[in-house]
Amino acid sequence: MYLISFIAVILTIVLSSTEAWVWGESSVFLYFMDFPTLILLLIICVPFLISTGLIKDFNNAFRIVLSRKKETTLIELKRAVEAVNLTIKSLLCTGILLSVMSLFMMLHTLDTPESIGPKISVCILSIIYVCVFILILLPLRSTLNLRIIEYMQEDNAESEEKTGK
Repeated sequence: MYLISFIAVILTIVLSSTEAWVWGESSVFLYFMDFPTLILLLIICVPFLISTGLIKDFNNAFRIVLSRKKETTLIELKRAVEAVNLTIKSLLCTGILLSVMSLFMMLHTLDTPESIGPKISVCILSIIYVCVFILILLPLRSTLNLRIIEYMQEDNAESEEKTGK
């Protein structure tokens, strides 16, 4: 199911840009590509995971969700949820920071009006990237939370069987 939501996000991006193709703009995907912004997002967010020791748990989140009901402990599930939550929060803060910094730099170069449009698009791109990443991570977090609920229900059922109720 997680792969379906991932594919839905990608399809939404592709289909929303087909309108530009109809109007004759074939390089519409180039408008969405800003590698320095992507690199800055990673440079800022990945150290958060590393410094908190949750990078392994973030990787485990994908393993847990994409695997077919392999046995995991409650601690692994909770650590994976915490890693995804930290990633979402750090992405939000980083996206806002990058947008404001880009806007601040753009305001310093208002003497060249022809460059305002491209610079504003770079400001907005960091927010778009963050939204896409969060749209990918939200179903991951929800699936992990559902696994925690299932784990707790199974644990309650086992304890009820042992007590004879």
